[in-house]
Amino acid sequence: MERSRTIHCVRRTWSRAFESFDYTAFIEELHELVARARNFRADERNRDSESFRRWRHETEELIHRINRLRYDIACGLEGRSFQVMAYGSITAREQQAKFDLDLNDTLGEFELVMSRFEKYGDPKAKPAAATNGAQAVPAVAAKSEPLTAPEKVTISWLLANVPVTWYLALVVSYVAAFGAGMTVASTKLGKTIVEWVTPAPSASKPAGTQ
Repeated sequence: MERSRTIHCVRRTWSRAFESFDYTAFIEELHELVARARNFRADERNRDSESFRRWRHETEELIHRINRLRYDIACGLEGRSFQVMAYGSITAREQQAKFDLDLNDTLGEFELVMSRFEKYGDPKAKPAAATNGAQAVPAVAAKSEPLTAPEKVTISWLLANVPVTWYLALVVSYVAAFGAGMTVASTKLGKTIVEWVTPAPSASKPAGTQ
């Protein structure tokens, strides 16, 4: 009974802590972990040191927590061995160089994540509305006032106020009408219509008649 109560209290405490955990809290903890790793002593800068193993466990646990909130952290910590993985004799200098390389790469990735947060904020946060007098772009453009023709329409007024496309459309319509008329006139029906609408010439009187 006592054991189940203890487990329940632990779960409730963990649940409350997780509910208050967000991306800002993640960045704050990440700052502390990066500073701690940067200050490792010489005897702590190896894969088997207790300080490093504890640091790696806490860091991986922190990344797992932020991943549960569906954040994608670009870091290759879990895939790094921090040692030379090879058969044969490996010198201590080579092992130390590999450890330093993996640790520096990991810290560089974390520092990039933190700098992105300082510059852009929470990746999932919605952008704030425009303020400081900035005006929103109107969704619908203002309606233009109708053009009023002057009492006396001049050529200069037409050139200044009538768009060129209107003149082009007018020319095209005339050409199309002319072409259609020529096409109809060349047909038998067109010729019949032309003969019907054309008045017959009057017969000329012979000379000398009254």
